[in-house]
Amino acid sequence: MTKREIIGIGVLLLVILVYVFDQFLYQPLKLDKTRLANEQRQIIQELEEINARQSRDQKLLILEPEIRQEYQKMITQIPPEPMISDTVRYLEWSATQAEVAVASCVIQDLHDKPNVPGGNVHQGLKNGVLTPVRLQVIARGNRYNLLCFLLQIDNSPRLMIIEDLSWRADEPEDGFIPPTPKPNGIGEAEKTGTALNDGETETLTISLTIYSSTVKHNTSQ
Repeated sequence: MTKREIIGIGVLLLVILVYVFDQFLYQPLKLDKTRLANEQRQIIQELEEINARQSRDQKLLILEPEIRQEYQKMITQIPPEPMISDTVRYLEWSATQAEVAVASCVIQDLHDKPNVPGGNVHQGLKNGVLTPVRLQVIARGNRYNLLCFLLQIDNSPRLMIIEDLSWRADEPEDGFIPPTPKPNGIGEAEKTGTALNDGETETLTISLTIYSSTVKHNTSQ
């Protein structure tokens, strides 16, 4: 064999050895390494999810007494009967405390009329557990006193959910003279005749929902 043939055979053997090494050793090891890396990432992700779940469960265990306390507090705000008259009396008392006048209080039972506007919101309550009753209250007074009235409703001993509210400024009454600006730019209104107390009189329309329970609450759990 000539020297050139020997060199050619050597190069061919080297190429064959590199090919065999790549196909039967390097590539399988590379695939195994990639698979192990993916499995490692998956295991780490699962461990993180387990730790997050355990942390969430621990927080729930810590908050469980507070949640039960809030639940009991909410239950006491939902009487077994609608008690409409007591609710109206509370609204009147709140209006007196806030120095506003209740012009009207319209009552509509959403449990008997589920197709009224907003009735679809309470479809889930038709299972006999809670009965919603919608009240529309119209009150008049200045804005500060009306806000105090809303605060009284929010602090009600029973659960009252304000679904909607709207403000409307009343027309100036007879005897009300618009404020005249002073040199410093500040004006002071003058009131005569039937003008009311300080502040512009506004009308507040509140749509709120109260609930009553038709089943006996289980507080032993």
